Amino acid sequence: MTRPVPFPIRIDPQTRSRLEELAAAEGRTLSNFIGSVIQTRISGGPEAGERYHYTRQKFWQAVDCLVGSGALSARLGFAFNYLLVLKAAADLPPSMHTKFEELMESLDRHAVRSNTHPLRVEMPDLEAARTAETIFAMHTELKGGI
Repeated sequence: MTRPVPFPIRIDPQTRSRLEELAAAEGRTLSNFIGSVIQTRISGGPEAGERYHYTRQKFWQAVDCLVGSGALSARLGFAFNYLLVLKAAADLPPSMHTKFEELMESLDRHAVRSNTHPLRVEMPDLEAARTAETIFAMHTELKGGI
């Protein structure tokens, strides 16, 4: 793993003051804030960041469910619930449409619905693990990589 290397940058006092205000508003250090702005630009710019913000949020919520405790069938069910609101054509980059549709088809095929219990996704352990990995990989892709 490559460690970050300090990179000196010259900023006029007025710009620095404004950047410090923006960083403080987000609860970040100046260095951390500038790094996040640069990362956003590298991963597709602010336009791409805004366009898929809701989608990234839903995938993050799905990933968060997957790393919790409890049966994998229940965790996949909770993750599936977050992803159900997304539509491939409207909410994802074209390069991810097919993968998302296949994921959702698989989750739906294995879904166990009940009026009295939360949604579960019952599938063999290996398939469940691969499905969880696919959700994480798609989240990572939406974020522009690791």
